Amino acid sequence: MGPIVFRVRTLSSYTNLSVDKLPDLQFLVIINPHSGPGNNTLLDPNFRRELPRLNARENVRTIGYVRTGWTTRDLDSVLRDVATYASWAENTARNYALSGIFYDETPNKIAVGELVYMQRIDEFVKSQEGFRGVNYVFPLSVPD
Repeated sequence: MGPIVFRVRTLSSYTNLSVDKLPDLQFLVIINPHSGPGNNTLLDPNFRRELPRLNARENVRTIGYVRTGWTTRDLDSVLRDVATYASWAENTARNYALSGIFYDETPNKIAVGELVYMQRIDEFVKSQEGFRGVNYVFPLSVPD
């Protein structure tokens, strides 16, 4: 089963229906404001309200969505998205910290160039203090 996507305004009702009623089930919630972190996402009252609520639940891990364009997207743009998500943890008044990154549009067969690209962003995420060093990628086929 693939991920279930909800608009942030509906997270409250979804969370109450699913996450709280299934405390033994672990939820991985992908936060995707605008095909990535977007501009001024944390100014949106829906994110300010719902992200800390999700992060407060023991059975929820939140991760930020970053598209890679099958490793054709500009690497600096990808790293900038990652850094934006990592910076959310700097707000100590509320718990906006994410556990890591979900990479979308990753290759299912990978050549050396794509492998270097994915390794670079993997290392970058793990170097960010704002995360818990977690990366989620659809399964890749590594070259022989």
